[in-house]
Amino acid sequence: VWLGNQNPGDVARHLAFFQTIIEDQRAILAEYEQGLSAIESNRDATAETEVKLAQQTDLVGETREKLAAQQALRQQALAEINTQLGNNQQRLAMLTRDQQRLNALLDELQSLSMPSPSPLIEPQPFPDTRGALPMPVSGTPTNRFGARRNADIRWRGWLIAAKEGEPIQAIHDGHVIYADWLRGQGLLLVLDHGDGWLSLYAHNRSLLRKVGDRINAGQTIARAGASGGSETPGLYFEIRHQGKPVDPANWIRR
Repeated sequence: VWLGNQNPGDVARHLAFFQTIIEDQRAILAEYEQGLSAIESNRDATAETEVKLAQQTDLVGETREKLAAQQALRQQALAEINTQLGNNQQRLAMLTRDQQRLNALLDELQSLSMPSPSPLIEPQPFPDTRGALPMPVSGTPTNRFGARRNADIRWRGWLIAAKEGEPIQAIHDGHVIYADWLRGQGLLLVLDHGDGWLSLYAHNRSLLRKVGDRINAGQTIARAGASGGSETPGLYFEIRHQGKPVDPANWIRR
C-alpha cells in the first residue's frame, strides 16, 4: 500500500536513503562495539596492571624486610666484631702482663746467681747438646716457637699437648731455681743448666722437685696439667739463654 501511489524512482531513492541510514547505524554500532571492546581491553589491562602493581608492592615490602634483616645482621656483626676486638685487646694485655711477669722473674733469678750444687759427675755443657736433647714430655707440640699467639704476640716456646698427669722430665742436668705458682704460667718449674742456660716447664698439675734440688737429665720433675689458665692439659716449655728465648726445635732431638 505504501508503494502503491509512489513513483518507482521515488521508491528507489527512498530505499537507497534507508539503506544509507542502515549502513550508518551499522557503522555506529560497529564503532560502539569497538569502543566497548577497547574499554573491556583497557579494563583487563588495568586489572593486570593492578595485579602487577600489587606484586611489585609485595616485592618492595619483601625487599624492605630483607634489607632491614641485613642491616640488623650487619649491626650484630659489628657489635660482635667490637666485642671480639675488646676481648682480643684484653687478652693481649693479659698475655703481655704474663710475659712481663715471667721475664721479671727470670731476670730476678739470674741476678741472684744462686750457686749450683756440686754434681757427682760433671755434666756435658749445655751448648754441646744442641739437637740431641730429649722431649720433656710424651706429646705433640701444638704451638711452636715464633708462631703467632695473637696479632701482636708470638710463642716463645712450645705448647705440647699431653695427657693429664703425664711425667715431665728434665731435658738436661741442672738444678731447680724456681718451683712455685706464677700467674699465667700456673705451676712453674725452672731449671738452671749453667752459663745462662735455663729451661722452663709450665702449666703443670703438680711439681715434684723444690728449689735447690740437683736434677739429672731424664729425671721426672713434674706432672703435666692445665694450671694457670691453659685450655687443655699439656706442658708449656721454653729454653732461654741469658734471658732470651731460643727455638726448642734447634735443641730437641727429632
